[in-house]
Amino acid sequence: PKTNDRMDGASTPLVNAALVRLYVNNPVKLVGRVNKVNPNNVIIEASDGGKIQVNTNTPQRYSSIQIVEVIGKVNSDYSITENFATNFGDSFDLKNYDELVKLTQIHRKLFFPS
Repeated sequence: PKTNDRMDGASTPLVNAALVRLYVNNPVKLVGRVNKVNPNNVIIEASDGGKIQVNTNTPQRYSSIQIVEVIGKVNSDYSITENFATNFGDSFDLKNYDELVKLTQIHRKLFFPS
């Protein structure tokens, strides 16, 4: 993937825990279940079941969220620094979403035209 500083929906790749390593220094979208809230970060269980650390200035707001979409930049340690977060409620189907993530990787030009 080429470096892309845009954080809009049209160009930001969807990732799960297995794919984060491919996007160091690039923006991504991660959807997952809030697993643990720490003083400086939250641990998100991604759609593929892997755990990702999300660095945020406001971790306490994740306390009432079950499933969240995080848009942010991947760091060299494969954590994500949050730029935006959206509450996806408590009934979002992460298994179906993970299949979409996989499809977007296979058919990149269809989902993310350059």
